[in-house]
Amino acid sequence: YVITTVSRETVLHKDKIITWSDYRREDKQLTFGLLSQISPDGRYVISTVKDRSVFSPVPDLWYSQRFFPIKGILVVYDRRTKKFSALPGADDQSYVQSNPMWSPDGKTILFARGEAYELKNLKDRSAAVIMREEAQEFFEGGKKFRYDLYRIPFNAGKGGKPHPVPGASGNGKSNYFARFSPDGRWVVFCQAETFMLLQPDSTLYIIPAEGGEPRKMRCNRVGKMNSWHSWSPNGRWLVFASKANSPYTQLWLTHVDAQGNDAPPVLLERFTAPDRAANIPEFVRVAPEQFT
Repeated sequence: YVITTVSRETVLHKDKIITWSDYRREDKQLTFGLLSQISPDGRYVISTVKDRSVFSPVPDLWYSQRFFPIKGILVVYDRRTKKFSALPGADDQSYVQSNPMWSPDGKTILFARGEAYELKNLKDRSAAVIMREEAQEFFEGGKKFRYDLYRIPFNAGKGGKPHPVPGASGNGKSNYFARFSPDGRWVVFCQAETFMLLQPDSTLYIIPAEGGEPRKMRCNRVGKMNSWHSWSPNGRWLVFASKANSPYTQLWLTHVDAQGNDAPPVLLERFTAPDRAANIPEFVRVAPEQFT
């Protein structure tokens, strides 16, 4: 992974490269470092480590793969000390803890958690990626795998006790990809029947940041994956990806008012070519003249 500042000319120097495999390398366990996120102050990076994920390519242009973690803990990299450490409270190997997100003040971590699962036909227990042949129970067997959203204090890397987020846990659904609004008042997350990432029934919901009654957002496009959302710096706009019109993901923009109510979305047509997917959008606080 490369961690560096954004500038007109960005040099990927070896001093800016880290590998999550350096965390307890003596365990001799392969790891990806899934869904890493940098803290608001830029000092820390948090990621899913010691992970194991199911991966199944699918001959379908609309949804070309299934990929979801069934094992993993949250590990923090301190850019100042250049050290890795597990986050206490999110390092229980009886669960999969993944998909972390920082609160705007850097004091809280939201993450997706589910019970870790040991595959019946697993051959290599050091493997980070498991192919369909070894995970038949999730495909031919129809087994579901679901996540709840949890919150935990960061506490300068000392962690704490994890708590389920009301409205995004214990609901018989899979809840994941939580994103705080910049003012810290709201959380928008994805909900699906099972698994995580690239789910056909993925739907956007909004809750108060401390948890509460979830509201299905009006901006959702019917039936074709709504996900990969990002807040604007002023917290009044939300951009997200959907396959509503095409197997090639398109970006949509909705307005969100002070009460968390969203408006019907507008398709950002100029961000997508006819046979290309636009995905994982991110707002940045950059003045237009900086692009000239």
